[in-house]
Amino acid sequence: MLRSLTALGLTALALLLTASPARAGGQEPFGLMTAAELKQVLGARDVRVFDANSASVFQKGHVPGARLVDYDGFTAGELPADKATRVIFYCKNTH
Repeated sequence: MLRSLTALGLTALALLLTASPARAGGQEPFGLMTAAELKQVLGARDVRVFDANSASVFQKGHVPGARLVDYDGFTAGELPADKATRVIFYCKNTH
């Protein structure tokens, strides 16, 4: 199952959202992570991982510690209260 998790979640690019304001030049205030970068931060106290896949995909396998979120109904209230916490969202789609 770990291999399928790696194939599903860790090899997918993850969005790393930061609390910093948008960067100069009109770029979005988030970036992409490699699977290796994601693996390095998993389990850190200041990191929360959210899976934006469907419930059926989540049940088949997900990144360890990830929380399933409803991408259509997700609200800011579901984010960690501590704004310094790094939040990572991922899905198997190519957005």
